[in-house]
Amino acid sequence: MNLYNFYGRVIELWNGWELRAMILLSLSLQIFLTITGSRRKYTAGIWFGMFVWLAYLSADWFATITLGILARSQGGSESKGTTSNASFIPAFWAPMLLVHLGGPDTITAYSVEDNELWSRHLLQLLTQLAVAFYVSLRSWWSNDPLIYIVIPIFVSGVIKYGEKIWVLWCASSSKLMDSANEAGIHVRRQIYPEILLHQKLDDILPQLYEILITELGIDRLKQMLGIEGGTQRGLSDIFVTEQGMRRIVEMLGTEGFVDQIDDILSSEENVRRINEILGTEGFDKISGFNNIISEAKKFHEACFLFQTLKVLFADYTVPFPVHRISYGILQSKDAAGAFKLIEVELGFMFDVLFTKVMTTVCPRPRIILRFITFLSSVSALVAFSSMTRNSHTYSKIDIIVAYLLLFGATVLEIYSAILMIFSDWGMLWLSDQRKPLADSISRVICSSRLLSFFSNNKKWKASIAQYEPKNSRESPCKHLPKIFRTGNIQSWEDVGCDLKELIFKRVLDMRSRCNFPLVPYKLLEERGDHALRSKDCLEKFEWSVVLKDFHESFLIWHIAVNTCVGQDSIHCNMSRSLSRYMMYLWSDLPFMLPKELGEPKYKQIGQNSEGSALSDGDELAKSLNLLQSEQKWEMISEVLVEMLTYSAIQCGWKEHARALQGGGELLTLVAVLMAHLGLHGQCA
Repeated sequence: MNLYNFYGRVIELWNGWELRAMILLSLSLQIFLTITGSRRKYTAGIWFGMFVWLAYLSADWFATITLGILARSQGGSESKGTTSNASFIPAFWAPMLLVHLGGPDTITAYSVEDNELWSRHLLQLLTQLAVAFYVSLRSWWSNDPLIYIVIPIFVSGVIKYGEKIWVLWCASSSKLMDSANEAGIHVRRQIYPEILLHQKLDDILPQLYEILITELGIDRLKQMLGIEGGTQRGLSDIFVTEQGMRRIVEMLGTEGFVDQIDDILSSEENVRRINEILGTEGFDKISGFNNIISEAKKFHEACFLFQTLKVLFADYTVPFPVHRISYGILQSKDAAGAFKLIEVELGFMFDVLFTKVMTTVCPRPRIILRFITFLSSVSALVAFSSMTRNSHTYSKIDIIVAYLLLFGATVLEIYSAILMIFSDWGMLWLSDQRKPLADSISRVICSSRLLSFFSNNKKWKASIAQYEPKNSRESPCKHLPKIFRTGNIQSWEDVGCDLKELIFKRVLDMRSRCNFPLVPYKLLEERGDHALRSKDCLEKFEWSVVLKDFHESFLIWHIAVNTCVGQDSIHCNMSRSLSRYMMYLWSDLPFMLPKELGEPKYKQIGQNSEGSALSDGDELAKSLNLLQSEQKWEMISEVLVEMLTYSAIQCGWKEHARALQGGGELLTLVAVLMAHLGLHGQCA
C-alpha cells in the first residue's frame, strides 16, 4: 500500500513538473549551444565534440516534444472545464519554443550534411508553427491580458526559425555552387578594372569591345549604355575612359562573358605582363585594400581569399590574375602571418557552413531582424513583469519559469549581438564603411582586449593528433559513432612556428618553379623526390619514394622515422610529430588522403608483420643512420613535408569542409595555402 502511494505521488509530481522541467531543459540546451557552438571551430577533443553533438540533436527533440506536451495539457484542461488564469502563463510558452527551435547563432548545423536537410526543417516550421498557434488560440478569447504577450514572442520565434532555415539553405551544396559562381565574378570585378586600365594592357580594350559587339550587337549595347544614335566608332571611344572600362567589365560579368576575359588575360604574353604590373603597382592598390585601416586589413585580405576559396570548394577554376593577387598577399607575410590569414579565412568558411554569423555579409537586413527579435524579447519581459507584479492570480512557480524563459531569451539576444559585433564578420563590415567614426571604433576594438575576449584568436584547434596504435587494450571510443572514433590518438602536438616555416618555405619554393599559365602538374606530383634531389641523395633513396606507390613510400618512411637513432633537435621532433600525424590521418581519416592510401591497405600491411614495408623501413633507417645526424633529420623533415603537400592537394574539398566541423586539420590549411599560390589543378 505504501509503495502504491509512493508511486502515485511520483506520478502526481511528474505530471505537475513535466512541462516545466522540459521547457527549462530546452532553455538550458540553448544556453549550452550558444556558448559551445562556435568553440568547436578551435577545440579539439572527442568528448567535447560528443557533448555538442548530443546537445544539438537533443535541442530540437526536446522543444518538439515539449510543444506536444503543451498542446495536450492545454487541450486537456479545457476539456475538463478547469481552465484558470494559471494556465495562461504556459500558453505563451508555445511561441517561446519556436524561439528555441530557431536555435542559437553559433550553431545551425553540426555537419555539412545537415545543411541538405533545410527542406525538412521548413516542413517542421510549418507544422510546429501550426501547433504553437493552436495552443495560443485556445486561450486567445479569454480576458487575461497575458495572452497578448504571445504576439511579440511569436514574431521573434518565426524570425529566428525562418532565419535558421534560410542559413541552412544558403549552405546547401546547390546554393553554395551558385554563391561560388557569384563570388568568382565579384572577385574579378574587384581586380580586373585596375589591371586592364594599366598602360601595359591597353591593347586588350579593343578585344573586349569586339566581344561585346559580337555577343550583344550594337543596338543592344547602346541600349544597355543608355546611348541614343551615334556611330560604332563613337561607341568604341567610350571604353577608352576609366569609367567606360569599369562599365565594360561590369557588363561582361553580368552577361556571363567573364570566362572570355579570363582566356585573354591567361595567355602567355599577358601572364608575363600581369606579373610585371603586379610586381610594380603593389597589391593593395590592385585589390583595393589601400584605403583600409591597417588594424582591419587582415580581415579584408582574408575575405578576398575566402571568396576565392568558395570558388575552389565548388570545383570551379580560379583564373591566373586572381591567384596571382592571392600569391602577392601571402608572399608579403611571414609564415606565421600567412597561416594566420588562412585561419581567418577558414573561420569565414566555418561560419558559412555551420552558423548564422555569415548573415552579417548582408548586415542591414540582419541588423533590422536582430533589432526586432531583441525588441520583442525585451517588450515581452517588461510587459510580463508589469502584468504579474503584485498579482496572486497566477502560479508562483509558473511565474518564475516564465521569468527564466524571457530573461534567458533577452540575455541570449544580447550575447549573440555582442558576438556578431566582435566577430571577424563584424570587424570586416565595420571597417568597410570607410568613415572616420567607424574607423575609430575599429581601431579601439582591435587594439583592446575586447576582440580577443569575445572572439577567440584561435580559428582552428592549432594542434595535430599523434598516432599511437592501441594493441594492448580496447579503445573506450570503439562503440561511439564513427564521427567520434579516434581510438589511435594518444596525444596532441601544437603546430609550432618551425613547422609553419618549413611548410611555407616549401610551397613558396614550389611557386617559384611554376611556369604559368601552364598548370604545374609535375610539381604537384612531388612527394619526397625533390627534397632528396636538393640534398644530392635522390639516387641513394630513390627506391623509397619514386619507385614505390605513395602508400608504401609513406609507410616505409614512417617506420624509418620511428626507428632511426634520433636526437632532441627541432627537425627530429618535427619529423616524428609530422609522421605520426599523417599516420593518424591514414588510420582515422583515410578519406582525406590520396585514394590509393586507405584503411583496407593499412589493415593489410598491419596484419602482415613480415611484409616488405617493415623490412624496407628497417633498411631505410639503417641507410639514414649513416648520414650526419642534423643533415639526416633536416632531410627527413623536408621529405615528410613534401608528402604532406602531396596529400593535401590530392584531398577533395568536400573532405576538407567536413574536417572543419571538428576543429580543422593542418592538411586543410596546407591545401588552401597551396591553392592560393596557384599550386592546384583548379588554378589556370
